[in-house]
This record gives sequence, C-alpha cells and structure tokens, in this order.
Amino acid sequence: MRRYALQKLAHIDEHYSARYGMSMIENQKMIKEKGMDEFLKSQTEKYRCPSCGDLVSVHDGKCYACGYQGEKPLRKLANLNGKGSMGTDQK
Repeated sequence: MRRYALQKLAHIDEHYSARYGMSMIENQKMIKEKGMDEFLKSQTEKYRCPSCGDLVSVHDGKCYACGYQGEKPLRKLANLNGKGSMGTDQK
C-alpha cells in the first residue's frame, strides 16, 4: 500500500512540476529543512499578485481577490519550451 501511495505521489508531482512549475515533494523537503513559517513566507512571495498583493492561483494564474490574470501555467510552460499546451510547435 505504501509503495502505491509513493508511486501515486511521484506521478502527481511530475504532473505538477511540468504543468505548474512546482513540486510537492520539493515543498515537503523545504518544510522539513526550513520549517512551515519559512515555507509559507516563500510561497507568499512567489505567488503574490502584482496588482493587489493577494495570492495568485498556481492552477490558472488568476488572483481571485482583484481579478488580475497572469500568465496561465500551460502558456508559461509553452513559452519555456517553444511548444503549445498540447506539445505541438507554435507558429
């Protein structure tokens, strides 16, 4: 059972790393090494809305406090690797 859970976590982590540029496993490591307060501080800075200072969603790049729409994660990934959200070259 534990092995299955670890495999599932690794699969989800791979998906989140590719799609959203964040790793739940790395987050866990940071919490263990630096503590929850430092982790939350770093995440607050990383996902701070440039418009109102609230938090921007990792899933869609939107601030639900003010409506700011940042770059959507798949577009961000596409810009990094020169491919569209479905892995096809953009023209």
